[in-house]
Amino acid sequence: GLCPKNPQLLKKLTKLLFCAYKPKRETVSGFKPVLKKLSKTFIIETIEKVRPKNKSNIDKHRENEHNKREFKKKCSFKRSVCRKENVMRVTTGLARGRNLEAPQGLDTRPSSDMTKQAVFNIVQNYVEGSVFLDLFAGSGQMGIEALSRGAKNAVFIDTSSKAIETIKANLKHCNLMESSRVAQMDAQSFLQNGSQQFDLAFLDPPYQKQIIDAVLPLVAQRMAPNGIIICETERNEQLPQAAGNFVLTKTYQYGKAKITVYREREEE
Repeated sequence: GLCPKNPQLLKKLTKLLFCAYKPKRETVSGFKPVLKKLSKTFIIETIEKVRPKNKSNIDKHRENEHNKREFKKKCSFKRSVCRKENVMRVTTGLARGRNLEAPQGLDTRPSSDMTKQAVFNIVQNYVEGSVFLDLFAGSGQMGIEALSRGAKNAVFIDTSSKAIETIKANLKHCNLMESSRVAQMDAQSFLQNGSQQFDLAFLDPPYQKQIIDAVLPLVAQRMAPNGIIICETERNEQLPQAAGNFVLTKTYQYGKAKITVYREREEE
């Protein structure tokens, strides 16, 4: 039954009773003592018997309350799904707002939005008109972001066939295929068998496999004058202080990831 200890239920039932009887404002206080003594079921049955003409009003009220509850459930579910999926998208430039796909499986670990934003904050004055190398490209989001921000050309390298398919699909979706080159091959083989130079290089190899030490000197040989090399590794992974003519200048930490920047050694 109803009692003063349950004011919320009392308020809802009062509203429901008014929906059927439509009393004047001054009679509001007269209903409350009655409602306290009656059960919810009795009140509803009484309303339906006494005023059958207004039954549609009661049903409409119930339906509205139900729809509100369902809407809140759907909204909360969508928010939780979006947080779990961690949707990737281009943040700036020509393809801004375009969603990007990620290769299926656990072999590819896309860079987080925080890390990507940090990388492009570091090189923002060097992207436009540059040639960008996205080594261990995965979804290709770093190279695509560079092209969207005005890079002249981007090269995407990955050994996974799924990653290559995803990169091509993302480039087509962003209308950036013409200024790109996508190759399925090993990083060391690509670096040893070519002569193209790069202004910016981003390396994001699989964590805990010690690949950076072998690849970094080869990347340094393919860099243009005043080029910049950026590596994303696990937070506790130690990288060499120098690679060829490039030296470690700064490191940044973002959660579990570490960003390491190499620049060309200044001549004394």
